[in-house]
Amino acid sequence: MITRADYQLNRLQFLNNLVDLEKSEGLEIGACDLPTVSKEVGNCEFADFRSAEEMIRLWNLPPETVMPVKYILQRYSEVHTQINKKFDFVVLCHVIEHIPNVIGYIKDLHNLLKPGGVIIIACPDKRRTFDASRPSTTIEHLLDDYYNNCNYPSLEHILEFAKAASDDLRQKSIKSPKEFYEWGCKNFESGMADAHCHVWTDEEFFNQISYLIEAGMIEGLEIVDKQYNNIVYNEFLIALKSAR
Repeated sequence: MITRADYQLNRLQFLNNLVDLEKSEGLEIGACDLPTVSKEVGNCEFADFRSAEEMIRLWNLPPETVMPVKYILQRYSEVHTQINKKFDFVVLCHVIEHIPNVIGYIKDLHNLLKPGGVIIIACPDKRRTFDASRPSTTIEHLLDDYYNNCNYPSLEHILEFAKAASDDLRQKSIKSPKEFYEWGCKNFESGMADAHCHVWTDEEFFNQISYLIEAGMIEGLEIVDKQYNNIVYNEFLIALKSAR
């Protein structure tokens, strides 16, 4: 049976093929209690929208397992303007699907890299998750979100995600569309909404990132490695390297 530790090791091996961890400084966003690079393995700092104390309280986690969050990020500001440092690698595990503006976010993270640095993205393959029935994100959707500089999930994102992720909310959407809509509006207006804004298969995501790089929408990065979804896992991985 695959465990969380197996995911951790697979991600670490993928990163280790590209980066000399003994000589590198890294940043992981959203590690919570499952860091790709633990302090025993390498030098990595951690960033999140929540403090470690808040995550421990929200999810009743053992305090000793949660990573110390050095950088508490503000949702409406670019990450590179909040962290005055450059890194050899930046890791995102199951984060990119939550980001409303994927193109803008990758360009933002590029500004955190040293020359030759890499961004490692681990993303769930929708076929292996509750998102399986959702329509895949299109390139047009990504471009529209980039044009509008979306920095918060839309009501559509919230409602679509809720129906996929929660049996109770899916039933509510069928039995009482008005109540479901009102729930969605309240969640949206809270300012704290979180959703899988985007969903892909491995091939779809790889093709879209390749298209955006080749089209000059994401400049100065190249795909240097990718790992397709293996059915024993629910995710795929991609590595983007900075040329500058």
